[in-house]
Amino acid sequence: MFIIIYFLEDLMKMDELVDDDIMTTDIEKSALKVGCLFVCLLQRKDVMSGVHINVEKIKKIMDARMHLNFRLIAMRNQILDTCANHVKSKIDECEVILKFYLCIIAELQREENRRMTWYNGV
Repeated sequence: MFIIIYFLEDLMKMDELVDDDIMTTDIEKSALKVGCLFVCLLQRKDVMSGVHINVEKIKKIMDARMHLNFRLIAMRNQILDTCANHVKSKIDECEVILKFYLCIIAELQREENRRMTWYNGV
C-alpha cells in the first residue's frame, strides 16, 4: 500500500503521457518511476525479464481470464505484438514497459477511431 501512495503523484502524470504523442514523448523522471514500478510487478509475475517482455505469457494470462471471440483475440494479439516490436530496441527496462503500455493505449485508441469512422460511414 505504501508503494502505491508513494507513486500516486507519478501515476497521476500518466494521463499526460497518454494524451501526448508517444512516439515523440521524452519520458520524464516521474513517468520512469511508474515504469519501474510496473517492471517490478511484471518481473514478480515472470512476465518481464530485463528488457524482454514475455508477450506470449501475457496472452496466456489474458486468455485464462477473458473469454473473447476470435476477432478480438486476433486484434489483441496484433496490438501486443506491435507494441513489443516497438520497444525492442530500448535498453532501459523502465522505459521499455512504459513505452509498451503507452503503445497499447495508442493502438487501442487508433482501433476505436477506425471503428467509429467505419460505423459513421466517414
